[in-house]
Amino acid sequence: MVRFIVALALCFTALTPAIARATDDKAEYTEVKAEAKVKPAKYEIIEQEFQNVTRPRVVVRITVDDANEKETGAAMAQALRDALDDEDKAKVASVFAYSEDDDTGSFYTRGVGEASTDGKGWTGDGKLSFGPLDSADDKKDRIFVLVGSALDDDEDVTLLSFPFKVEKEKK
Repeated sequence: MVRFIVALALCFTALTPAIARATDDKAEYTEVKAEAKVKPAKYEIIEQEFQNVTRPRVVVRITVDDANEKETGAAMAQALRDALDDEDKAKVASVFAYSEDDDTGSFYTRGVGEASTDGKGWTGDGKLSFGPLDSADDKKDRIFVLVGSALDDDEDVTLLSFPFKVEKEKK
């Protein structure tokens, strides 16, 4: 548990430089429309933990198969939706994404994201929790994900926004 909390704190500390590179300290993002129907990359939940700190929340760590930015972002968005469905007491969720062979107890390598069910953000003030996103108003109908690594300063990162609710495909 202590290892997880320390790793989580390190991840949030590492977020700011990566997001700042992506957005020049502005909450600019590419909105992925619901009708785009981006198919999520295949992913596996490695860890999911409910926490009742500040606000009821759930933190999820996933591994994501190789895919393009939107498919990777869609996988993180779906993991957030599923986590909030699983943990009905949670008001907010964050996801940390990794490649399959990466240390999931360390900095994210594929991306990070956040969503809340009520638009009140991570602490209840209506703001998202990390980097330039903390200046963006949380939107209860949107999920925000950052695709890219916290570990590589030269790597470009992309900030995406996905719809919170998606229609299930008819079979």
